[in-house]
Amino acid sequence: MLTGNERLIHLGVVPFLATFLVYWTFGGLFALLDYYLDSRGTISKYKVQKDKKIDWVLYKNSAKYVMGHFIYLIFPFSMLFAKLFDLRGCPDFSDPLPSIPVCVAHLIGFVLVEEIGFYYSHRIVHLPYFYAKIHKRHHEW
Repeated sequence: MLTGNERLIHLGVVPFLATFLVYWTFGGLFALLDYYLDSRGTISKYKVQKDKKIDWVLYKNSAKYVMGHFIYLIFPFSMLFAKLFDLRGCPDFSDPLPSIPVCVAHLIGFVLVEEIGFYYSHRIVHLPYFYAKIHKRHHEW
C-alpha cells in the first residue's frame, strides 16, 4: 500500500514523466525526419502545400514554447490533480481491477466528457481575446 509522497509520485510525477518522454521522443524523431527529408527535397512530393518550406526558427521557438508549457503548466497541474485524486480517495494500486463492462462504461464516459470538453474549450480559445493572446500560435503551422 502506497502512502503520502509515494502516492503523489505515482499519481503525479510518473504520469507526467511518461507523457513528457513519449511526447519529446516521438516529436524529436519526427522533427529529425522532417529536417532530413526536407533538406533532401524528398518529402515535397507528399506535401499538401508543396511550395511551403519548414521554418526552422519557428520550429525551434515552438519547441521552447511547448517545453515551457510542460514545465510551468502541465507539471503543476499533474501534481495538483494527483493531490486532488488522493484527497478524493482514489483507489490504491493494490485494489482489484474493475470488470470489463465497468471499464467499457468508464471508457465511453471518458471519451464523451473529453470530446465535449475539448470541443467547447477549443471554441472558447477562438474568441478574439483568447485567440490573440493564447491560441494564435497553434495556427502558425
